[in-house]
Amino acid sequence: MLLTTTGVTMTWPGRVHDLMGVVPNIHSVDVPRLIDRLSRLSVRGLATMYDPRSRSFPHTLRGSSGDRPPVARGMSVRYTAITALGLARTEPSTVRGVLEGQDLPVLVPSMLGLALAGRDPGALALSVWATLEIGSVEGGEVLAPQRERLFRALNRLLEHAYTRTPVPTVEHAWTLVALLAAQESPVVVELPGEAKHLAEAADRVARRLLAAQSATGLFPHHLPPDRLGRLRSHVACFADQAYAIQALVRYTDATGHAESLEGASRCADRLTDLQGDQGQWWWHYDWGKGTVVERYPVYSVHQHGVAPAALLELWEAGGADHRAAVARGLGWLTSPPETSAELISEEMGVVWRKVARHEPSKFVRRARSAASAGNPGLRLPWLDVVFPPGRVDRECRPFELGWLLYAWQPKGPLVSPDADLSPELSRMS
Repeated sequence: MLLTTTGVTMTWPGRVHDLMGVVPNIHSVDVPRLIDRLSRLSVRGLATMYDPRSRSFPHTLRGSSGDRPPVARGMSVRYTAITALGLARTEPSTVRGVLEGQDLPVLVPSMLGLALAGRDPGALALSVWATLEIGSVEGGEVLAPQRERLFRALNRLLEHAYTRTPVPTVEHAWTLVALLAAQESPVVVELPGEAKHLAEAADRVARRLLAAQSATGLFPHHLPPDRLGRLRSHVACFADQAYAIQALVRYTDATGHAESLEGASRCADRLTDLQGDQGQWWWHYDWGKGTVVERYPVYSVHQHGVAPAALLELWEAGGADHRAAVARGLGWLTSPPETSAELISEEMGVVWRKVARHEPSKFVRRARSAASAGNPGLRLPWLDVVFPPGRVDRECRPFELGWLLYAWQPKGPLVSPDADLSPELSRMS
């Protein structure tokens, strides 16, 4: 059974073991120990990334040459919100270890304030989603000081729900999840008529998303897809598919709308049909033809966080069962065939961002996008020889570690990053 984002506990204590029931091990790797290892690494890494002055997380942690530690750069409202979602699934002691002694609600004022000050619908949706989930975990009273900002943000989301302007699919999916979370929040629904408005807006967003789905099961990159022009409108990315699956599953959970669950399952079916032999979740797809346009980069976060979150929620809601594909995706992290380099660095508290091609400025992606616009079957195989995959991007963004925690951690399995981190399994076992 799927537990909604606004439930009190948000726990899946059997998630790892459910995966093991299908695939006991991957490349001789013990699955529970791998997830435990990655989760503890994430806590260490986020503690390193956190900036207590701005109460936020950076845009990236970039590896330096030699033995110098990685350097944090920039600031991101989106990434702070996603990190907050991940931390909401850990014990308070873990949160305080990451946030230098503070509890999770300390992130809310700057997160909502910066989202409202900007013009990024994705940051707004994620900030509302994270704020409401923090409220569900910490208690609704923690949101009282931020009620005015929260309601302003929700009003902006309602405007986005009814807009006819083009919108990126990922941001549209996040908006749906945020609206569904708001429907269940006692802080929000106590307002006269608010529940009805939110339900109508969520219905509209879900219908628009389903209407864009192709016969292959895949979703476009934009709604409507022609926003990107003739040479790019047929191309969608993995994130478009995964976040659409997650949003439709949660809409089904909230409304019982069977067509949404069917749409999510069809998308997942096609994605797993196209998955690489070594578990790779490829990057670019022809969403209308249901084929892969360009495979690389392969992003680590898709392997350990985004795909598991979407596909396991789908299965738990009664949709298609792709647990074996989730396990294969995890296996890629431990032994990527494209490189001999290690992607998991416990010493630095990171999982390196991606394995990409040795190419100048996304050349292969652009070439294959243009070629497949005129001939969907045109692969230009010589590009694989001239620009082989194998370059590891020594970068880690906080949202990647946030999604990892969000996908795998039940409430309360981890301890403070300053504590003795035993190799034994945590309470999720």
